[in-house]
Amino acid sequence: MKKVLAILLLACMLLPVLVACIGDGQEAQTTGAEVTTTEETSPLAEADPAWVGKQYNIIYRENYENEWVYVEENAGSLINDSIYARNKAVEGLYGIELVFHPTATASFENDWLAPITNSIMSGDDAYQLAAGYTYRLAPNATTGNFADWYSMPNMNINGEWWDRGFADAAAYNKHTYVMTGSLSLSHLYSASCMFFNQTIIDNNFKNEGGAAKIYELVENGEWTYEAFYNYVKACTSDIGEQGMDENDEYGYASNDTTAVDSYLFAFDIPITTRSSKGKISIVAMDENEKLIETARKLNDLFNTSGYTYNQSTSTVTDLDVHIGMMVKGNTAFTTSYLEAATELRQTDINYGIIPFPKWDKDQESYYSNNMDFATAFAIPSTVKDKEMVGAVTDALAYYSYEYVREALYGTVLKYRDAKDDASSKCIDIILNNMKYDFAYVYAFAWGDVQGPSSLLRTCVRGKHAYIAAGYASNKNRYKNTLNKFLENFE
Repeated sequence: MKKVLAILLLACMLLPVLVACIGDGQEAQTTGAEVTTTEETSPLAEADPAWVGKQYNIIYRENYENEWVYVEENAGSLINDSIYARNKAVEGLYGIELVFHPTATASFENDWLAPITNSIMSGDDAYQLAAGYTYRLAPNATTGNFADWYSMPNMNINGEWWDRGFADAAAYNKHTYVMTGSLSLSHLYSASCMFFNQTIIDNNFKNEGGAAKIYELVENGEWTYEAFYNYVKACTSDIGEQGMDENDEYGYASNDTTAVDSYLFAFDIPITTRSSKGKISIVAMDENEKLIETARKLNDLFNTSGYTYNQSTSTVTDLDVHIGMMVKGNTAFTTSYLEAATELRQTDINYGIIPFPKWDKDQESYYSNNMDFATAFAIPSTVKDKEMVGAVTDALAYYSYEYVREALYGTVLKYRDAKDDASSKCIDIILNNMKYDFAYVYAFAWGDVQGPSSLLRTCVRGKHAYIAAGYASNKNRYKNTLNKFLENFE
């Protein structure tokens, strides 16, 4: 019954703001909230009277406060009010109090784990959930300081409110110490994607169908790297007198770091494989012809073609953002992540959202990945009431799926941040085809940008395509580090 009451609460709060969140004349798919009054069987753990009045403490990055804390009740923001409804539903279900602890030193995460580690080492049970930067949190969660999610009572990590693909990639030997899913807003927002300037495409390809043709290619499974490259080439124009610079029109603008990593997933190139018995091994990258050809193609695209504005090497400070050239209207395409739409929708740019291209037409699907800044979760091994912690953590994820994910995915992303129906359909393609790899989840286990998943970007940043040689010179270190790291899962 408590779920029904929570749904009624959410419906009352969200109806006044739903229409305001539909962007640029698009209509919502429903005209009102349908509320059922029939009792449903809850997938969550039964409440224990012993939990009433207990605190559940979450430590999180201060700059990701929007994932946890609402401004005030009925503030008129769809996401804010959804967070409010989620928190109140969990507190009401179990009679507990959610307490939030921001870490002010959470800039780019080097110091973020210190207060958590100190708490665990002292055994004071100060925090029941740690929410942090996946790249740093994931490998640090395997050190013995955090609990195994598979052994937590009252936890259903097979529930659709958790990310099953991430769970499978992060686990080894039937253990995982890090998890993510609907509880993380940034998990959705960090999905890799492409943006394109529809006006530039219409101007350059008027006789070929303009922007509509790109959407058609996506729908027909023909949005390939070759097609993308041809568009990029045609849209590059030197309009100045001093050679190509930030004031010219480029076919493509990107960085040469995480954007390069995303091509591994887009082209379905694994870094690790698992045997039938679950043993993880690093792919022989010097024998992977697709990877070797990818290194060649991306080195050309980023470094020799003249078609790409590389923001990572730019000295122009006002463009030192992932999406800067598109905001200026000086590029036809950029690779970024879905959250970048929040910047673009504040401009007059007529942009579209599409997935990264396939390697070729024969590839089964379009694939995307999550950027490493997204929030992942770990449970300190020192928690005293594991039954309560498991139940509350699972309920937070469940109600995030019921309320918050739907608000972000079903309304904000698909109807406010997407300017047209075709982009909304592409967002479905992007979020329904996420890929993960053990080596990428735990990339920091090899050191900062020192692992096998970083080798492709190392080539592009070094302005060469010698990925086979790079792997050959590092393969023993890669293998030894992996084998040592896997001992943490025994």
